Amino acid sequence: KRLDHLSHRNSQLQEKNEHLEQQLKWEKEVKRQNEKENEQLEQQLEREKEAKRQNEQENEQLKRQLEQKEQENEQLKQQLKWEKEEKKQNEQENEQLKQLLEQKEQEKTQKE
Repeated sequence: KRLDHLSHRNSQLQEKNEHLEQQLKWEKEVKRQNEKENEQLEQQLEREKEAKRQNEQENEQLKRQLEQKEQENEQLKQQLKWEKEEKKQNEQENEQLKQLLEQKEQEKTQKE
């Protein structure tokens, strides 16, 4: 009877042991898959960080280009303003010369 009891107990423990080994095997597999997934996620994160860094660099470059274009526009506006002013002065000078010429013409015709 004692032997039967021990034999039965042994069987129970063996079953429990097999069950625990199976569970351990399954947990190791889950851990392996999690580690693999973590590795992939880390690689993806690195790629995304690199893409972000490149985008930021590109944005900085575009900002500098924009500032440069705005400076060029300001210079062109200033130049246009000066050229308009110069044109205005030239037109005034032409008008004066025209009047002077007409005056000379009149004086000439009066002398004749």
